Amino acid sequence: MNGDSTTPLQSVTVAAGDSRLLTYQNTQGAQITVAKNAIGPEGSTAEFTFATTGNTLDSSFTLSGGGSLALSSTEQAGYVRPGIYTVEELETIGWTFDNVNGESFTPLQSVTVSAGDTRLLTYQNSQVIAVSNAIGVRYDPIYPIGIGVGSLEYGAPVRTDPSVANEIAGSSSFDTFAP
Repeated sequence: MNGDSTTPLQSVTVAAGDSRLLTYQNTQGAQITVAKNAIGPEGSTAEFTFATTGNTLDSSFTLSGGGSLALSSTEQAGYVRPGIYTVEELETIGWTFDNVNGESFTPLQSVTVSAGDTRLLTYQNSQVIAVSNAIGVRYDPIYPIGIGVGSLEYGAPVRTDPSVANEIAGSSSFDTFAP
């Protein structure tokens, strides 16, 4: 009221012949919604932790894949006062940060909102797949290919491709002990 940041309830004393003007000013709230997209088998159950700064009650919160949260001020749920806010997704073991809103930004975002603005920040992560599950190992045994004087040679099977016919696909040898 008249530049004061007190409560909307005002007590006014007037004397005979006085006049008072009370001017109330409201500012439309802004919306900042944080959404989570988690790619991987555990995406819908994994918990991702966020930290925020600014005039919001949601200084720390968690989201699962597919979840979202509209930041709230002390005045109204789902709305914040115009200003500057930061939203940061903290590291989650087993997940890599991909992007925010499809852009390769960092997990720390600075968001400036004016009265009536609406912002959506969609954080995307991918689940790290264990190397043992993603990479197969192939074993090609080595067979004896001949015995020379004082040595025994081993090598991989002979290649059958016409361009490299009869070529040994790799070999190794060691000396035997003389009697």
